[in-house]
Amino acid sequence: MNAPGDGRFEDLWTDFLEGELSEDHVEQLDRLLADDDTLRQRAASLYEEHRLLGLLHQPFDVETFVAESRRRIATDGDGFVRRVTGSLGPPLEEGRGRSSRRWVGYVVVSVTAVVLTLAIDWLTESVPSGGVESRIGERGLEDEETPRIAEPTAVATLDRCNDCKWRDATEQREGSRLEPGRLRLDSGTAVVRFDGGALALLTGPAELVVESDDSARLIAGDVTIHAPEEAIGFTLRTPGHEIIDLGTEFHVAVGEAGETAVEVLDGEIETRPRNGGEQRGRILERGRAVRLDPDGAVRDEAFAPATPRFHTRLAEMRSNGPSGRVVASESFEYPPGQHEHLNGGSGWRTPWRERRGTELVHSEHDDTSRMNVVRAPMVFAPFLGDNADGRSVRFPAGPNYRLRELAQPIDLGRDGVHFVSFLGYRDAGRAPNSVLRLTLRSSEDYWGDTVGLGFPRARRPHAHLGTFREAVPSAARFVRDVPLLWVVKITARAEGPDELAVRIYEPDETIHLLEPSLWTIELEGADSDAKLDVLVLTANGGLAQWFDELRVGTSWEAVTSHVRDTDERAP
Repeated sequence: MNAPGDGRFEDLWTDFLEGELSEDHVEQLDRLLADDDTLRQRAASLYEEHRLLGLLHQPFDVETFVAESRRRIATDGDGFVRRVTGSLGPPLEEGRGRSSRRWVGYVVVSVTAVVLTLAIDWLTESVPSGGVESRIGERGLEDEETPRIAEPTAVATLDRCNDCKWRDATEQREGSRLEPGRLRLDSGTAVVRFDGGALALLTGPAELVVESDDSARLIAGDVTIHAPEEAIGFTLRTPGHEIIDLGTEFHVAVGEAGETAVEVLDGEIETRPRNGGEQRGRILERGRAVRLDPDGAVRDEAFAPATPRFHTRLAEMRSNGPSGRVVASESFEYPPGQHEHLNGGSGWRTPWRERRGTELVHSEHDDTSRMNVVRAPMVFAPFLGDNADGRSVRFPAGPNYRLRELAQPIDLGRDGVHFVSFLGYRDAGRAPNSVLRLTLRSSEDYWGDTVGLGFPRARRPHAHLGTFREAVPSAARFVRDVPLLWVVKITARAEGPDELAVRIYEPDETIHLLEPSLWTIELEGADSDAKLDVLVLTANGGLAQWFDELRVGTSWEAVTSHVRDTDERAP
């Protein structure tokens, strides 16, 4: 955890690195750096990490980057020092402050040169000839993995769970990551998403062994496999056979004696005996059904077209009741106009308020103490549908901070999965220091560990888990005057690092009923025990900005189903 002073420095320095520092904050940062040698060293270290993170998240041509970086290091060192130190504002007082600033600048350049040199060596030795995009894969930039503390062992996600009763003592939570191991479902319906792209809809009673990101073993019960094109090659093992996906959807049922019924609902599969006998693999197309015996024998069966498709089963799961629950919500459905204290919605301990006490920085205050409720801007219509005539909160240009305390905190010190969503929009136009951000903080330690996401000056969204020092940018960029739906998944662990995943939707994108396989940002943070019970909305800069439809919940559907009618088909 950080002390308040330390946390404030990191906030100011992060704003400086991302071009968000206001004139008042420039003076505050000047004073902090002038009075503390340790903070100056910390500033250089943070700058190093910031530059390296940016390097790792940018798509570029390796050879061009190497040549250009070496040229700039060799020829532009002094100019770079002037640009970095000059950004800190007016000159410090003569004497110690001025010399300290020059010292910081040269430390930054020297450290950055070392980092770039190491990065260049790593890139030229480890990146294939296809460049950085060769590491990303065929699915595009959003497949790029954020550097992690340790290699993850999980290979799948429990994406959906309706009325599930598990045989094991440990309850499986919706949204939980799954390591290789056995799932014993006594009753209910569950959807498992494998990291390789395949989806398995399991109906209890059933027993499934998750083996890897592209394979599983069905010991007993029913499962429907939906395997899109990127999941071709997914293998489901049954007693005596392997069923290999060739881009399809199929249903498998394993009986008590190990006999297996297979129906191909779409596309093709290949069946292979596991005993290596004389039986050769068979290709089965849509509309075929077979019975696979444990000894490797294959018998043709009559196809049962009444077997429901995957998306039909998914729709039935939804009609049986919403998945998860909404912990807190705020739709800003108040009478239009200026309000001192808004106290609607559900799941909150306090009304909306301004910052106070230790939450404040010196004497800084917002431009206005009121919240302005207006009709939702028409640009929200693609998300809100029939509710497009509802209300939103509009923050004017200038510094705006609004806080509200949750009745039920997000406890990072306990195992759990939490979801947060909101709509955000910046007014059309250009303002260099506009910031839109949602942050979750702790009332016990306001400047301690946090979860945050939003836009700094650039159109590249950032997110952090722990401290602002760990902020990670997305590889994706977004246009300025388009409303966006932000959905955040927080995986908290009592032991081990917590995780954060962010998916940002534009108005023309489909919001599926299941959480996505590709996220806009993914990152892993420190093992924190913070209890996040303060939600902060920040809108700074020269543009008006809107927020709407805040949700905190225990599942993906709980925080997305109210925004537009989600698509029930498999993503």
